[in-house]
Amino acid sequence: MGFLDKMKKGLDTAKDKVDDLAEQHGDKIKGGIDKAADVAGKKLKGKSKQVDSIADKAKGVVDDLAKPEAKDASKADAGPAEPATQSNDSEEPAAP
Repeated sequence: MGFLDKMKKGLDTAKDKVDDLAEQHGDKIKGGIDKAADVAGKKLKGKSKQVDSIADKAKGVVDDLAKPEAKDASKADAGPAEPATQSNDSEEPAAP
């Protein structure tokens, strides 16, 4: 198993753990996002709409990670990567 294969396997394992944590603790994570958004909104006066928008997007990501069908789709796409090959068909032989 090559280096990149090991890295991909490790990242797949980490993603599965993140998905599981989001599923188990999504409400706590979203509560933390809300608290952080409240603090940021107070510090960045006049930018509260932007902070709220970012918080909503972050909570959407948590929801997406927690969906079981998202896990199944990512595993279906996780087939072995094929190395890119370069074709030399277009090259003409050098003239003598």
